[in-house]
Amino acid sequence: MSHARLFSFGCKCALAAGLLLSLTGCPTPDSGSNKPLNDGPSNRIVAVSVPLQAMAEACVDDSITVVCPAAKAPDPRTWRPDRESIAEMQSADMVIANGVGANYAKWLVTVSLPDSKLINVATKGMSIRDYIAVEDIQIVHSHGPEGEHSHPTMVAHTWLAPAIAKKQLLYIQTRIQKTYPDVNSPRFDDFAEQLDALIQRVEKSKLAESKTVLTATHEMKYLTRSLGLEDRHLNWNKDISIVDMEKQLVEVIAELKTKPEQFTNAILIPSTLRSAFGDQQNQLFEKLGLQRIDIDLIDSPQSSYLESMDANLQKMLPLFN
Repeated sequence: MSHARLFSFGCKCALAAGLLLSLTGCPTPDSGSNKPLNDGPSNRIVAVSVPLQAMAEACVDDSITVVCPAAKAPDPRTWRPDRESIAEMQSADMVIANGVGANYAKWLVTVSLPDSKLINVATKGMSIRDYIAVEDIQIVHSHGPEGEHSHPTMVAHTWLAPAIAKKQLLYIQTRIQKTYPDVNSPRFDDFAEQLDALIQRVEKSKLAESKTVLTATHEMKYLTRSLGLEDRHLNWNKDISIVDMEKQLVEVIAELKTKPEQFTNAILIPSTLRSAFGDQQNQLFEKLGLQRIDIDLIDSPQSSYLESMDANLQKMLPLFN
């Protein structure tokens, strides 16, 4: 059974709403380093992730600059803005983020931005049913009259599902056209067509009967769900010992092999752990009969968003043969 809990309408809507509110209800205190807002037009857009930057760039022409300050960080997931980056966001015409429910930039609540500048594509481009919550990974902290409490983790890498990325692209285009009515992008049609091709490939490959794949972390759930796969994540990090890794794998494989026709005998490794897992881990996977598949989370600009997604899907194809 997958650890991911997908919110649906009915009685679970209240839970989903509570989670979404709780994610925005626990801001980090403002450091006081924010500079005064600049209300003048800048022809500049800030995106909080590399895929959102790619989508925004597809919607503008060369008169508009789109930047992603976190892209240069060793790990954009844990990046925090300095004064220069905060000033850049405040002077931009818009800041594009995933938003509530799939919050990739949790630091965003510490930056003072008017609502008119902040474009939450997950809030407007997705529905409650699109979100994925992981309840066995808890963010525990204490503040206010509530005291110590925790929030389930919301999976942030929405762009790994091409159909959701298409929703986000279209919403970004709508907001950009509203802000820059005279801008006509020469790149949009090509980008949208390539994204549609990825969507068609996913739909063609999607399994009629669900199978289970192991994943080293929870971050790939949008990709696995889009392909009709159940995702059994293991909560690994770069410091996990080979002994603990083998113990976990032996236990979960024994469980999954009670229904061998539903187990893919594969394990997905995110790009954040690619360099940490080498020969020793590969030998363990081979010993246990697991096929290793490296998946690009597209946190850093190793290649373009579309190229990275195409490569991810190509690597996943053996699971469907």
